Amino acid sequence: MSLISILYANTGTSSAVRTEYLSNLLPVGFQESTLTFEAGVPRQNAEQYIQPFLDGGNCKLIWDRKVALSIPLRLETNTNISAFSDTGAILANGSEKPLFMNKNIVFAGNENIIDKDIIIDGGIWNGNNPNQATKGTAEYGLATIMSFHGCKNLYVQNCRFYEPRTYCIMSNNMVDSVYQDIYIDVGTNGSSNKDGVHFDGWCYNCRVSRMNVKTLDDAIGFNTNDAHTKTFGLPDRTFTAFYDVSMYGPIKKMIVEDIFFNDSIFGLRILSSIAEVSDITIRRFRGKTGQYCILIDNFQTNLDWCTPPGKGNFKNITIDDIDVVISNRVQWTIPNGAPKSAVINIAANVSNLTGTNMQPSRNPNIPFIEFRKIAMDNVSYVYNNVVINGVNYN
Repeated sequence: MSLISILYANTGTSSAVRTEYLSNLLPVGFQESTLTFEAGVPRQNAEQYIQPFLDGGNCKLIWDRKVALSIPLRLETNTNISAFSDTGAILANGSEKPLFMNKNIVFAGNENIIDKDIIIDGGIWNGNNPNQATKGTAEYGLATIMSFHGCKNLYVQNCRFYEPRTYCIMSNNMVDSVYQDIYIDVGTNGSSNKDGVHFDGWCYNCRVSRMNVKTLDDAIGFNTNDAHTKTFGLPDRTFTAFYDVSMYGPIKKMIVEDIFFNDSIFGLRILSSIAEVSDITIRRFRGKTGQYCILIDNFQTNLDWCTPPGKGNFKNITIDDIDVVISNRVQWTIPNGAPKSAVINIAANVSNLTGTNMQPSRNPNIPFIEFRKIAMDNVSYVYNNVVINGVNYN
C-alpha cells in the first residue's frame, strides 16, 4: 500500500470522528477577511471558535469561510482540515506566529512522536508578511504559515500559500509525510528566510512533489544544522534563537520531484555541518531560479552559522532530469569570491552523489557546476564518488 493510501486509511475512519462545517462554529455576523495579495486589514479572529472543536483530535473540519487567526490552531492525531479552494485564513496583524501547529511539540527522536495522521487539504493560507514586525516569537518559533515539530503521516496538499514572514511550512522530526500539489508566492517584500517548504533535523521518509513556487530565499530546504539556535548579527541580516538545539539531527530517505521554480532565488538547499543527510532523491526540476538551482553545503562562506560548525555530512544523493534557467538575479552577497550563480553548487564533504540528465544554465555567463574544495579558514572538503552527467568530480 502506498504512503498516501496508508494515510487516508488511518485518518478519519474511526466511528468517533466528529465532523463539522467551519461556518457552523462561527457566530452570526462574523466578519470574514480577504485572503489574497494586498488583503488589507484582517478582520475578525476565529481561533476562539475553532480550537475547541479541534481539541482532542479525531475530527474533520470542513473549512468553508475566510477568517483571520492571531494565534496558531493546534492539531492533534486524526485531524482532517478540508478547505474549499477559495477559503482559508490570514495571520492577524502583529501576531508573528504560525497559522497552524501540531499540539504536542517533539523536536527530536522519531520514536517520541505523538501527533499522527493529520491532513490539510485545500485552502488559501496567507502569512500577511507586510503587517508582521518580527520573524517570530520565543514561544512559537518562526512566524511561518504552518509549523510542525514531531508528526507522523502528515499530509498537506492542494494549498495556496501567500506572503509568509518566514517559511511557508516549517518541519522537523517528521516521518512518512507528504507535501504535494502546492502553489507558493511569497510576494515582493524581501527579507531573509522567506522560504517555501523547509525541513530541519529528524525528518525521515518524506516526499515533496508537484509544487509551483516563487520565493525570495530557498524554495525547498533540507537543513540538519541551521542557525535557528543562535542570536548574532551580520552585515546584511540578523539571526535570532528561536529553537532548542535538540531539533538538529539527521535527514534521511527524502524525495523531491516535479517542481516548477517560478523565479525563486534558490531552488533546493541541502545543508549539513555534522548531522547526516542521506538517501535523497531529486528529480524533474523545471522553471527559473535567480542563483543556484541545487545547493549542497555547510554555510560554506560563514561556517559559524551552523550549529555546530562542521564540514558537512552528505551521502547517497541521486539527481535526475534537471532543466532550470539561472537568471543571475542576485539576492544575497556572497563573500570570499564564491560564484553567485550556478546550476549546482557543492561545498561540503559528499559521498556517493550521482547526477544524470542535468542541463546547463542556459546562460553562457553562468557555470553549470561549482565545486568549492576550500572554504573559509582554509577548510577543505572531500568528494568521494561524485559523478555528474558521466563526469567523475572526485
